Amino acid sequence: DPRTSPDGSPRVLAGPLGAAPPAPQVPRALRTASTTGFKGDSPALNLYTERGDALYFEGRLTDALKAYEQSVSTVSAKAEALKNIVIIQRDLGRFREAAESLREVAQAHPADHQALETLAWFFYLQGRLGPAGEYAAKTLEIAPSALAQHVLASAAFETGDLQKAEKIFLDIKKKNPHFMPAYLGLGRVHEVRKQWDQARKIYEQTLKTDYIYLEPRVPLARVLSELKREEDRLRQIAAIEKVDSKNPQVRKEKRGLSEMAQAKAKEDSLLFGEAASSKFQSTPIALAKNRDSLTRVRVGLGTSAGGKPLKSEGLLFMTGGPFKIYDKKTKKVHLKGEGHRAWRVKAIGGRIAVSGPGLTSAARFDDPIVIAVDFATHPILLHNVRYGTGFAWAGAQDREYRDRIEVIPDRSYGFVLVNDVVLYEYLYSVLPSEMPISAPLEALKAQAVVARTDALRRQKTEVPHKKQPYDLCDSQHCQVYSGLGSERAKARQAVDETRGLALLYKRRLIDALYSANCGGFTQRAQDMAGWWGQPYLQSVYDAEGRPPASPWQMELWVKGRPPAYCAASEHVHPLSYRWVWMIPAAELEERVNREKKIGKLTKVLVLRRSRSANVLGVKFVGKKGEFIVRREHNIRGILAIGQVRSTMMAIDNQYDLKGELQNVYLFGGGWGHNVGLCQGGAANLAAKGWDFRKILLHYYKDVEIARMN
Repeated sequence: DPRTSPDGSPRVLAGPLGAAPPAPQVPRALRTASTTGFKGDSPALNLYTERGDALYFEGRLTDALKAYEQSVSTVSAKAEALKNIVIIQRDLGRFREAAESLREVAQAHPADHQALETLAWFFYLQGRLGPAGEYAAKTLEIAPSALAQHVLASAAFETGDLQKAEKIFLDIKKKNPHFMPAYLGLGRVHEVRKQWDQARKIYEQTLKTDYIYLEPRVPLARVLSELKREEDRLRQIAAIEKVDSKNPQVRKEKRGLSEMAQAKAKEDSLLFGEAASSKFQSTPIALAKNRDSLTRVRVGLGTSAGGKPLKSEGLLFMTGGPFKIYDKKTKKVHLKGEGHRAWRVKAIGGRIAVSGPGLTSAARFDDPIVIAVDFATHPILLHNVRYGTGFAWAGAQDREYRDRIEVIPDRSYGFVLVNDVVLYEYLYSVLPSEMPISAPLEALKAQAVVARTDALRRQKTEVPHKKQPYDLCDSQHCQVYSGLGSERAKARQAVDETRGLALLYKRRLIDALYSANCGGFTQRAQDMAGWWGQPYLQSVYDAEGRPPASPWQMELWVKGRPPAYCAASEHVHPLSYRWVWMIPAAELEERVNREKKIGKLTKVLVLRRSRSANVLGVKFVGKKGEFIVRREHNIRGILAIGQVRSTMMAIDNQYDLKGELQNVYLFGGGWGHNVGLCQGGAANLAAKGWDFRKILLHYYKDVEIARMN
């Protein structure tokens, strides 16, 4: 799960821009925030800039551009207006004009290192290496900048100076260990030199540093091929297959991948019986107080990213004590067994066959059956339960569950697995599956209230699984549920100390959405295509002071590492807060053309962004057409092999000297849809002394925390 505890990596100095932008000054109360530099300007001039800001966030880029152009009528306002014009020109795909507008600012203000840095970057993106290097060097004379260094290193690589490129890439990596393009740059240097093992090591280090970023698996597979390490090469392709089965690399290796998967499944099955007993937790299973009177929930196991069952044809299981198998409807007991012995369930043409110790032939069932332990303190161990399907962390593992497992025959899926469990004991597992257990207790208590609210609402009101035989799924579609293995005493304490508490709006359970990290600004639900606008899910600036409010401020804010409640800390990994990915244009082009035939990809443009910096629409321009994506999960899914962390991002197109699109750079913030509770922010706020009630009321507007019956 992505929300594991941080690994203690050192905090990045200031991100790609080298230094956090200064806090914006606000000359007029009329604005939420403003670009700096308008003190002393006329009220009419301020109105032009305010109108430009508003039009920009409405997605009316051409009109916003005109408004800013009208504000360039005085010397004092010209630089700030031009900076905003630059960002809009970039978003409109007028890249050369953007660079020339910014050059005008840099010439008038030679000490403005942020303008110099951005200008160097824009020249590099256009393949204009001479001026790119010139302005990158000027930037570094004033302030440290990983981005300016990346420009110099990449320019050196393009001109054949591999020694210089390597030296600078290594320096970036040392000072900014989460600036991922530097890793890929080093890998390319080693590949050109045919230093295959060094390239392998750097690509593997890239994946270890940011395991969500799957693009490096492609060059790693290429390098492993050069090293004649066929099985390791196939493993890289298999990792891509988990998130993108239509990927051309996957289709090409379909037979080899299938054979490898079958061999692994067979080996795992043989090992299960002899090794599974040791996997049972040795400590007694903690039971919720008065559990017999508590609400129960039905949780689908091994579900897809969309919460649907995955096809299952066979299952191995074992219990920690005596158990029975009975008919779900009639309650008639058909089989009994002892603990610590392996049993098998198999799907055969819409029926279920069960075999195990002492049976001369398999018992067959047409109707749903229940595997139930005789004592609640004994677990049920299921072999190779799939999790994270469709995400970079997808896999399968043996998992322990409480009470009883229903096996429901299904002609489409083979069979469906459902864990019938007490709500509180479900929450004991959800809490550490969804939030690092290292988080302060008050943050965990806030998460407990949110998780309880979400589970009850989905079970009683929303009912997202009407077509499935369960209330909730075990994937992120509902809430991540990993069974007994994830439970911890601290999580149980958080659940028990908030017993019965839930979030209400006008006396109804709220849609208690949450994400791993909001990037410093939660997103308003109604801004997102296909989402409904609950009044309590408003945009919340997750920091002190005033938020960025103009195109230029937003650019610096997203690409930098500004202070925020959810910024990197002992509780928040740096890559949860800010990240930079380089996406090869050829790979992105292939994904887009699966959806619509647009031909060779020429540019990727942001159509609109929200006040919280989230991209609300992306246009892919090709030589044969265009393709527009507006839904949040579709934007995140198409931009990368797996899925980008969030839609809070700036997008830059990088071309070669011939004008061919080479790479698309994504500068992002946060992790998740950024709506509702920010888990990173909750952890840091709890560390500052906030209690769970104050945390919840910060992220959800006009709600009450009430005790449910």
